[in-house]
Amino acid sequence: MSEIKVQAKKNIDTRFDAKRKKLRGEHRKTMTEKKKADYAEGDQPTIIKAIKGVLSPKTKKQRLWAKAKKIDKRIKSWNKTQDEIDSGKISIKHTGDYDKLLKTGAYRDKKGGQVLDYKKPFKGGGIAVRGLGRAFMKGGKV
Repeated sequence: MSEIKVQAKKNIDTRFDAKRKKLRGEHRKTMTEKKKADYAEGDQPTIIKAIKGVLSPKTKKQRLWAKAKKIDKRIKSWNKTQDEIDSGKISIKHTGDYDKLLKTGAYRDKKGGQVLDYKKPFKGGGIAVRGLGRAFMKGGKV
C-alpha cells in the first residue's frame, strides 16, 4: 500500500476512534440520567404522574432510553463502515481523507516516484461556461 493510503487509513482510524469515544461518553451520561429518572419517578405522587401522562406521553426515562438506542445505532454504523474500509469493500480513495492528503502534494506514487497530481474541480461560471462571454462569469459586470 502506498504511503498516502497508509496515512489516510491512520486519519480515518483516529477520526472514528474520537467519534466513538465521544458517543460512548454521551451514552454513559444518558444512562446515568435514566437511572436518576427511575428514582425520581418513584418519589412523585400519583396525581403528578397522571398529569404528566396526559401532557407528555413519553416519560423522561423513555426519552433517555430512545436517545441511548440512537447513539448505539450510530456507533454500530461507524463500526460497520470502518470494517468495510478494513476489508476493502470501500476504497480508501472514496473517503474524504485521501483527497485532503492528495491536495497537499507531499505524497509520491511509490518510493522515489512522481508526485501525485490532484485534479482541481472545475469552477463553474454559470452561463459563461455555455459560451455567453466573460461578463456573465462570477464577479462579472452583468
